[in-house]
Amino acid sequence: MSNFQMARLFALLIFVSALLGGSILGMNQEIDICKSLAIGWFSEQNARDYMEDYTIMKTPLDGTNTNTALLGVCDGHAGSRAAGIAGRRLPELYAQQLAPIVANLTLNDGLKGCLESSDDEGELAAIQAVEKAMITDHHINQIIAKIFEEIESEIVETSAATTPCSQHSEESEKARSTTSDDSESQEQDTSGSTAVTAFLWRTANTTNVVVTNLGDSRCIVSRWNGSLKFTTNDHKPNTQSERERIFQAGSTVTRDVVIEKSARGNTSPTYCSANLIFNPDGTVEYDACKNLSKRSYGHYKALLDNHTPNYLFTRKELPTAEDGIMNRTLLWPARVGGYAVSRAFGDKLAKAEGYPIIAEPEVFSPFSLDDGDFLILASDGLWDMISNNEAARLTCQIFSTASTTDCFTSEMRHLLCNQAATKLAQIAIDRGSHDNISIIVVLYTAQPEQRSLMIGCAARSPEPCSPNLEDDSWVRL
Repeated sequence: MSNFQMARLFALLIFVSALLGGSILGMNQEIDICKSLAIGWFSEQNARDYMEDYTIMKTPLDGTNTNTALLGVCDGHAGSRAAGIAGRRLPELYAQQLAPIVANLTLNDGLKGCLESSDDEGELAAIQAVEKAMITDHHINQIIAKIFEEIESEIVETSAATTPCSQHSEESEKARSTTSDDSESQEQDTSGSTAVTAFLWRTANTTNVVVTNLGDSRCIVSRWNGSLKFTTNDHKPNTQSERERIFQAGSTVTRDVVIEKSARGNTSPTYCSANLIFNPDGTVEYDACKNLSKRSYGHYKALLDNHTPNYLFTRKELPTAEDGIMNRTLLWPARVGGYAVSRAFGDKLAKAEGYPIIAEPEVFSPFSLDDGDFLILASDGLWDMISNNEAARLTCQIFSTASTTDCFTSEMRHLLCNQAATKLAQIAIDRGSHDNISIIVVLYTAQPEQRSLMIGCAARSPEPCSPNLEDDSWVRL
């Protein structure tokens, strides 16, 4: 290789190193991501008999790489074992399989063009060696999919005794271990779990995040002014894409419905329940409406009056109401094989019976965070009661309470995140949520060491919390 070619290759290495935050040629410096992240959380058993949620807050992800962090929520159902395994194994596998190589991530197409246009075999081989150190969005997708596949296999195939659900710390896990039934073996276990994770890594110039979702736990990312930047998609049988997948597998979707019937001129309504079966051929079966106990009237009236998000639907899926009767309808979440989620870890019995509940996650393209962006990760105990827009707006309002008084200190940022998580949970409980609720709120500050650039300084007060405008700039892999 000529001196000119050597110089060109060295220049290329410098260029790639800059793109990757200095990860080539030994120029990468450890950057503690914890300094940029303020984290608050709330986790509550609520009215349920057991706590089946598991929260993940690993900042940094491991002791050897302070550039990375993992946040997540696993929402168990029919037991805590699946959520417990997923909650413990996700940080371990992310640390082993993804953290060591994200420093080599680049999306630069110009480098590939340089590689493909080279006409010198020696130079080509040298540049190919550099390219091997890099990964793409697609590779991240494959790595995370493999991680989820490993966890699914462990949950379904191992014979370990049922393990308790716990919070993120080892201390709380030990404390909760005394409440589990160690005699409940994997053969008896039919539990399942959703999971939503946000994996973050920081270079010298930016902080990136890749969000992965399985089931109906959810992650949203909002700008400082409360406008949405990113949301995950719930995997439920009532969403169009999931319903089509279920139908293609030959299964049906069911929904329980409660109908409020008020005869004309009669101010005292009655309530009855029925079951809808949606078939792959487009037909809908509808059984007779069975009268409910008068003792339950108040509960259903309150739900109808409160217009609980995700529960109240139009009557377009129902047959025409009886003549002379005015109805309000309350549809419970759609189900496949008795389950309200169509993707989840575990659920061994349902999968063994052929129901198309899968553990294939949805991995979203990595994107960078801007100064003042905040993330909310939560189980459906929150999202069944609060919309994405409302959650972002309420969090923005809480952050704004400190914006006109003083620059944020690190302690203040953490305190405000805790206040936001607690406020969101309280609203969900006040609106009638009986489910376990777990919420993580994360505020990103690009340069926390420079007080003049901090979010909340008088010189940089935020815009008013605005109505959210959906941003579809992110691309699903």
